[in-house]
Amino acid sequence: MSLNANLESEQKQTDQLIYLSSQDIKHGIKTTYDAIATRYLAWTKPSHGTRLQYIQKLTPYLTATSSESEDIYILELGCGAGVPTTQFLTAQPGVHVTANDISSAQLALAAQNLPPDKVVFVHGDMMTLNFPPNTFSAVVSMYSLIHLPRDEQATLLHRIFRWLKPGGWFLANFGAEEDAGSTESEWLGERVEGGGMFWSAWGSEKTCEILEENGFRIKIKDVVREAEKEASKDDVMFLWVVAEKSYGITS
Repeated sequence: MSLNANLESEQKQTDQLIYLSSQDIKHGIKTTYDAIATRYLAWTKPSHGTRLQYIQKLTPYLTATSSESEDIYILELGCGAGVPTTQFLTAQPGVHVTANDISSAQLALAAQNLPPDKVVFVHGDMMTLNFPPNTFSAVVSMYSLIHLPRDEQATLLHRIFRWLKPGGWFLANFGAEEDAGSTESEWLGERVEGGGMFWSAWGSEKTCEILEENGFRIKIKDVVREAEKEASKDDVMFLWVVAEKSYGITS
């Protein structure tokens, strides 16, 4: 692609972002996931091993900070169909999950895959959630915060910190490379009327700075290459983070 073509492409994306409100972004994401929920679950199977790897890295921290008689309450942002992450969490003794997703179709699938006595489902945009301070032992978000505009990611990280108990844990993945905002009207080979997909990222260094500025103590930060498709040119770099809310810090 020529320099002029590159500049035109970048300008087109910038112009699109100028006129794309947060409400438009959320509507497009919800509409798309509602339409492709079952297909998306099948498409994510190659990433299930990575998801389980990091949830298993989180588990020892949870058990170490909770007594045997104490139930563990976890918030999952963007639970999707509940496979495999929520399934793994709810299989652990004494663990209860508040599972949020913007897609009603995703939550309907999750309800089929998860034990009803271990899960509370909350439908809606994660930016509209409101919980009292010190509510959860952990907050988990896999492949979901990346759908928020960058300013909303920073705002939500501050809220997550408040929602966590002192000594609570946060597990999430973010885009490892800086991205002011990318959109696709056609995703997974399907164009959904009224739909669209959106991603953004601060990049690894800035994301870690935001976490630490909010009071998180980062225990794990891994940059992992994941294949979006079989071709290596479609690989995506993700930052995986496990971080602790330091004792004594409440806001």
